[in-house]
Amino acid sequence: MNPSASATKLIHRRATTSSPLNILGHRFLDAFRLKKKIVISMKNTLLWNPSSDINAPNYAFKENAINLIQKLSTSHHLYLLMHYNSTEEYAQIQHIFDNNATINCAVQKDNILFCASVADKLNFLDRIRPDIYVEGDTGHKDGSETIWILLQENHIDVVPKVIWIDGSFAARPLNFMDQATKLQNDRLEYAESVFQSSIASLTK
Repeated sequence: MNPSASATKLIHRRATTSSPLNILGHRFLDAFRLKKKIVISMKNTLLWNPSSDINAPNYAFKENAINLIQKLSTSHHLYLLMHYNSTEEYAQIQHIFDNNATINCAVQKDNILFCASVADKLNFLDRIRPDIYVEGDTGHKDGSETIWILLQENHIDVVPKVIWIDGSFAARPLNFMDQATKLQNDRLEYAESVFQSSIASLTK
């Protein structure tokens, strides 16, 4: 046999044989691609404001919120979205993140997002295209504006599943609830707490 031909076959065999590292690499990439993307708007879902003055907030993580973030971040691509209404509010939330090593380890810095309007929020969602989006409120509003837009037919591909966290469902105008029900089509889930929603079951 021609020595050069044998050498060529040997090189080809080595190049096409999967090493254990290559196999592990492919499995990691497959697992990465299979992870679903979740975006959580943090106000009144993971964060709460005990201050009665929304213009002078004093935000803190809700009980079990950090534990939920940790668990979701291991099984999903998790994005945390914060709607701020002032530079002071932005600085306060940024300070909370900067001083919480657990959150910084669990969530990539690029996955912590800030927006100052519903339009900005929708732009983030359009770019990320999450499998699940969790809405709380904006601080000044209850989040219904965002929910209403996302439930429109032209936003099905942007966010197929929407979870609305709001403890004031009983006070909703009946006409709004009727319209939301018509648009629901299994895309909208109501819950009074993120810990009572289907999001919590994803960590079990």
